[in-house]
Amino acid sequence: MIRWRAPDVVHATLFDSCLLSRLATPRGIGLVNSLVSTNYARVRVQELGAAPLKRRAVWAVDRLTISRVTHVHALTGSVALEAQNVLGVRRDRITIVPRGRSAAALGERSEERRSRVRAGLGLEPSRLVFVNAARQEPPKAQALLVRAFARVLADRPDATLLVAGREGNATADLRAAIEETGTGEAVRMLGYREDVADLVAASDIFVFPSHYEGLGSVLIEAMAVGTPIVASDIPAIREVLADGEAGRLTPRGDADSLATALLELAADPELRADLARRGRERFLSTYTLEHVVDQTVALYRRAAPTA
Repeated sequence: MIRWRAPDVVHATLFDSCLLSRLATPRGIGLVNSLVSTNYARVRVQELGAAPLKRRAVWAVDRLTISRVTHVHALTGSVALEAQNVLGVRRDRITIVPRGRSAAALGERSEERRSRVRAGLGLEPSRLVFVNAARQEPPKAQALLVRAFARVLADRPDATLLVAGREGNATADLRAAIEETGTGEAVRMLGYREDVADLVAASDIFVFPSHYEGLGSVLIEAMAVGTPIVASDIPAIREVLADGEAGRLTPRGDADSLATALLELAADPELRADLARRGRERFLSTYTLEHVVDQTVALYRRAAPTA
């Protein structure tokens, strides 16, 4: 396909396609690879059980072949730093461009939207609703979220936790945590959804306790619709939330601290409104689709071969 199309630039995203692009793209064609996560974060081995030998083999192949890439696209500064320190990519070959979203497509919170979505879920208008949206995989830490929510529920029996996302390798742990904590009546596993923006807009607090991320696209969606965020204090999320200015940060892997933050926001509507406002401002200044498109076009121009 590359030989037939003879493009000026090939752009690949995610590890498998990036590796394939490095093998398939002839010299003389610009090659951009998007690095979208901190793939070599220590937590993957130390706490999430990734096989050290497999990780080292992947690293060796990655580091060996990335020299074929004309320019590396990193979603955040933390991803760029890993490309430098772990893969040996020169900083002048890395451009940071975040993901973007359409403000018009996502919409904003409104009483009409909130009432309509809640009615569709059978939730009362006055119910305290938390939402998490992510695939059910170990890095997303939904089982830890359920344990934190159990403490919240003890203080706020009017609370509901919505978990949206396809099943995966952490589904069994998530279901076990629900059973162990006895939160089954209050935790709703919604599965894969195409109306995540509606769910977030209809909720009181968006929760994102990931162990590691490259950016966390649903965070920018929550900021866009104006829902306050509580998330784990890890480099990429800290960057997205402007060091806690646009959302509340809690220590990674700490269910008690997460529960404390959720209870604090639940009890303080003014704080929720303030975080929502700052999150929306952060989205409009940094993560709109128009803003990101301009940066991506500039990246392609840098990567394209000169005449």
